[in-house]
Amino acid sequence: MVYMTFKESSKKHLQTCQCLIHTLESCNQEKKYLLSNILYLTGYTIETILKYRIFANLSYARDKDIKDVKIGSITWDAIKTHDLRNLLRHLKMQENRNLFNELQTNTFFKDWDKMYHEKARYENNTMHNKDEILEFFDLSKKLVQTLTH
Repeated sequence: MVYMTFKESSKKHLQTCQCLIHTLESCNQEKKYLLSNILYLTGYTIETILKYRIFANLSYARDKDIKDVKIGSITWDAIKTHDLRNLLRHLKMQENRNLFNELQTNTFFKDWDKMYHEKARYENNTMHNKDEILEFFDLSKKLVQTLTH
């Protein structure tokens, strides 16, 4: 089941963020690099868990490559995006949870598209504080726990 790789990917990125958070206080000058990576990997965690859940909710031949799935507005071209709002929009057509409302009010989530994804990936984030980034991480953790159980 190819779509399961999204689930595993989200868990891997979540674990990496947790390790980085644990080492954050022991770093001085490198803290901005760790925060930048936590931000990027948190966005990626949310992206992959949303993709997992979208495909997990669909009824299709599980041996079929997800790139060949075409069910309503769900196609690989629609889902391969880095735009978290777009992914959530597709998922909300399948199910809706209170957590999705909390997600939509988060500043990082609202801004996360291809451009922001690349900015978080390549730049050292000095424009956001630690608390905002850790709040985004906590949200990703709740999302992974909720959508995988």
